[in-house]
Amino acid sequence: MNFAANGDLVASQGVYEVDGITPVYVGAFQVVDGHIVQVD
Repeated sequence: MNFAANGDLVASQGVYEVDGITPVYVGAFQVVDGHIVQVD
């Protein structure tokens, strides 16, 4: 894992929502300045 000088994780995380038994891609997210932002 890599962290920025302010402690934010330097990576994107894919998020999925489960619809019944099917995972549905929601998007990729990243922490920027302490806030979660969508990057795609």
